Parts: sequence; structure tokens; C-alpha cells
Amino acid sequence: MMTTRQLANRLFMQMTILLVLYAAATLLAAVKFLPVDPLAVSLPYHQIAGARNVLLDLALWTGLFAGGLTLLSEITGSSRSALLTWGYRGWTLLLALSVFAALLGLLEGRYLLELPPVLDIVLIVLAVVLLTGTIAVARTASGRAWWIGMVLALVCVAASLIPATTPTQDRVLRVIAVGVRYHIAYVSAGAALAVALLSKLRPRSSLALPAGLAVAGVLPAISPLSAVGVGTTSMLLSLVVAAAYVFFAVIALRGARAPGWMVLGLAMIAAGGVLGAIQAAPQIGNYVSGTGLSELMIFLMALGVIMLAWSAS
Repeated sequence: MMTTRQLANRLFMQMTILLVLYAAATLLAAVKFLPVDPLAVSLPYHQIAGARNVLLDLALWTGLFAGGLTLLSEITGSSRSALLTWGYRGWTLLLALSVFAALLGLLEGRYLLELPPVLDIVLIVLAVVLLTGTIAVARTASGRAWWIGMVLALVCVAASLIPATTPTQDRVLRVIAVGVRYHIAYVSAGAALAVALLSKLRPRSSLALPAGLAVAGVLPAISPLSAVGVGTTSMLLSLVVAAAYVFFAVIALRGARAPGWMVLGLAMIAAGGVLGAIQAAPQIGNYVSGTGLSELMIFLMALGVIMLAWSAS
């Protein structure tokens, strides 16, 4: 059995490999916009775009689990756990199966929900195993925040498996499965890892960062519901939320010599949050819906969280 620190390092290595594959998939997707696409038949755009999204999402999960195991190793020392070791092995198998599914064109056609339901179920089971093995992180405030964020992300994945019977129900489930997961769950878990690191750099470090970013993420997360009458937004509220993202990022870094990865991660989350908050305003969202700005927002939020997880290594 490997120690928790060794498992964390292995997961960070897997995250790096997934990011390299994501970059390669992004370059292949860019080829589709050339005047002549040599891969138009053998590798259609929807297949490579779906693979790219799956790789980024798995990199997020892997990086956040690696950060959580790093926290656990600092709390329990060089402990060994059979549960975590088997969870890591299962997670490695899941990553391999997901990559093969992407190569064989077996992914779903739903944007940001492309992983087949069978693999989603496997992910849920393995995530439960890993979260059970890391329950000891709850001894610290930042560890509890990370654990809660990961559980929320798990609930969001489970919501994506619920069949929708009406368009309204489909939109609500999608908001939970995608909006809440990317804007609240992932961000709060990554911010908790940042707080754990900041607590070593200065005497006082509060949970204002994950809590504040989670609250700010509510608006961009539920903004698609405004079209079905569940929620309403205004330009003023969007500007306030956009400013909140920047405020919490700046406050978190004040008075601490934070690592470059953390500064970059918080900057990317703030930029993605500003984009999401502005797009939540009906006056703007109606014009940018379906454009590259929505993709850019998800990319910034996801990569920002990965940078925060990396800074915890």
C-alpha cells in the first residue's frame, strides 16, 4: 500500500496527463475551423469536443482529490489506507476507460455531460470510496469545506442521471448537474485547498474565500432558469456579483506571499466569475448565448480550480 502523500502525487501526475490530452484535443478541435478539415470524416467535431470536455472534467476531479489527499497527509502523517489505495486503482481504471470511450466515439451528446451513464455511476462509486477514506480531513475547517464541496459535486453528477420528463425539468436538472457543479461545488472545494495553504503563510486565514465564491456562484449557476420563470436577474445584481468575485480573490491574497499557481488560479476564477455574472443579465445573456464566451467562462473556472489544487501539492 502507498502512503496518502504518494497517492496524492500519483493523482497529480494523472491530472497533468489529462491536461496534456486536453490540450491535444483542443488543438484537434481547432483544426475543424480550417478551410479544409482533413479529419472531417474520421474525427467529427462533436466527438473531439466531447472528448475535450470529459478530459477537463476528469482533470478537475483528479486534481481536487489529489489536493484533498495532500491535506489528509498533513493531518495524519505518512498513513496508509487500503480503502484509498483501492480507490486510487479504481480511479485509474476509470480514467483509462473514459479515454477509450472518447477515442471510440462512445460519449453522450450533452454539452459538459458527455460521460456515458455507466461511467458516471462508476465515478460516483469511486468518489464515495475516496471521500470515505478522506473523512479525517474534516478535523480542520478548510478540510471540511473541501469535503462538502466534493460531496456537492457528487450530488450534481447524480442529478445528471435523473431522466427529465419536461423541458422545464430538464433545464432544472441541467442547472444542478452543470451550473451548480462548476460554479459552486468545484470552486468552493478548490478555494478550500487555497485556504489550507494560506493558513500556513499567515496566522489568520478564514473560510470567507470558499464561502464567498460559493455564494457569488449562485447567480451564474441558476441564470439559465430565468428563461423558464424560475428566477430573475438584473444588470445591477450581475455587476455586484462580478465585483464580489474580484473582491474575494483580492482579499484572500492580501497580506500573504501566495504561490504563483494560486494567484493565477484565483485570477482565472475571478475572470470566469465576472463573465458568468455578466452573462446572467438577460440584457446580455440573450446575445452571447451559444457563443464562445460561455465556453471561455467554463474553461477559466475549471482551469482556475485546477491551479488552486496544484498549488496545494
